Amino acid sequence: MDFQDVNPSAVVLFSVLYAEYLAETLPFNVQNVLGNVLELMGQVLLAYNAQQQYFEGGPGRCFSAKYRNVNNPFCNDENSSSFCNADILPDSEYIMELAKSISRDLSKTFA
Repeated sequence: MDFQDVNPSAVVLFSVLYAEYLAETLPFNVQNVLGNVLELMGQVLLAYNAQQQYFEGGPGRCFSAKYRNVNNPFCNDENSSSFCNADILPDSEYIMELAKSISRDLSKTFA
């Protein structure tokens, strides 16, 4: 049986049950180390996979905050590594005003 043939729900269920078993049987400091190691392994796998997808598919569209990557007229070629024009990105004053607005809203919410 190949790993790809395993039902995703069965993998999740097995992971939950095995993690629960380990949590009940291991001391807390070993749980912490094991959890950190598994988390690091997951992050490495995700980074490796993302870089592999980037190599295989190319950079794709240039990101634009103004156009939200839909019909971005500032990208010359979707499959090239050219960058978009920087003048379409929000300026620092706009970002500061947005941050102040968010801060005011949060202070009202938690006051």
